[in-house]
Amino acid sequence: MRFRLFGDLDCPDWILADIVLLSRLTSIKLKLLAKQVVENIVQKTLDFEKCQRLSADAKFKDGDVKACINALRHILVSAGRNDVNDEVLSHELQQLGLPKEHTSMLCSVYLENAALIQERLRAESLRINPVQDIQWRVEEAVGSSEKKATFVFRTPDEVTPLTMTAQQVHLLLKEMKEARDILSNFRSTSS
Repeated sequence: MRFRLFGDLDCPDWILADIVLLSRLTSIKLKLLAKQVVENIVQKTLDFEKCQRLSADAKFKDGDVKACINALRHILVSAGRNDVNDEVLSHELQQLGLPKEHTSMLCSVYLENAALIQERLRAESLRINPVQDIQWRVEEAVGSSEKKATFVFRTPDEVTPLTMTAQQVHLLLKEMKEARDILSNFRSTSS
């Protein structure tokens, strides 16, 4: 079975095993533990002793507490990465066997923090330095009909010049248009 929560893939087996552990917590303790996990995702801090205290009623071992933290982290990050809404998240978590009360508590934590989680994911994603400025000029060699375009890309870290012939510029523009059309067709078919 495929889940939007996991990017239209099947649920990892280890999550299924950890759902059983999460179900042993009270719904309130699950919500408090989920808030600790969100803090870990957003601020990179985790009070493991507090997590152990929250799960003391369930008589977890240290490994069980870590498994619950990892499962909640994976669920919340996957939900943010795949931009699922609370309705989808609730439905799919219940399909995985998490009780309804637990699901609603986890969904409320996700709703409160989805923007922060997604912002953190964007900040940590691999990306190229943003272009701050582009300058260009067209040059024509004296006594020749050959034209060249020179582009200068300025990023926070470097300045990169790029010189292209007129034929290369036309090819680049053609390929960019084809790529835009493919992307637009893909978006319209996936909606």
